[in-house]
Amino acid sequence: MFVDCVPYHWTEELIKMLFESYGKVRSTRTKKPAIISENSEFLIQNHMSSVTQIAYVDFVDPAHAEAARIDLNGKKFDMKALRISYFEGGQK
Repeated sequence: MFVDCVPYHWTEELIKMLFESYGKVRSTRTKKPAIISENSEFLIQNHMSSVTQIAYVDFVDPAHAEAARIDLNGKKFDMKALRISYFEGGQK
């Protein structure tokens, strides 16, 4: 699954814990925006609610992935709504 608008400060462990409440997770991976200047670092430190990352979550059972998608897609955390979809080659 592709998860967009994940709060910047969330760790892979926290993401895995959230999604494992729906079933066994095979793996998780995150990608945070690159810090390319001092201004970017300022933005991240002082405006955390506007900075997000993306995550990839791979469930063992596709039914558990669908349950997580249905329940968490659009749910707000830190004033941002998660956007969940299936990534290329994943569950349809």
